[in-house]
Amino acid sequence: MDDLSEMTIKKFKMWSLHVIKVYLSRRKKPVDGNLDELSARAFCAWEENLPVDANAELAEHRLQHKYKAKLNPGGEVIPDPFSLTSGWKCEKDGLATWP
Repeated sequence: MDDLSEMTIKKFKMWSLHVIKVYLSRRKKPVDGNLDELSARAFCAWEENLPVDANAELAEHRLQHKYKAKLNPGGEVIPDPFSLTSGWKCEKDGLATWP
């Protein structure tokens, strides 16, 4: 993330959607919308100097822990599908390998 001392909507737009959503959810703000909407909402939250909600942050950590546990079925670590950049199959080709 950027240095938060001097933020602009333009700087928020350079963040990934996931990072903006985490930023907003930790401040109890809605996380639905497109990049422009979320960037504007994040900028407003920054301007209002909204504090991080401890319960929201704890909930985010719990969700991350559960997600990582799902990537470790039976002790075997599988790659995070959101971080894969190669090796993808289209639905038509991959459907035959679905359980």
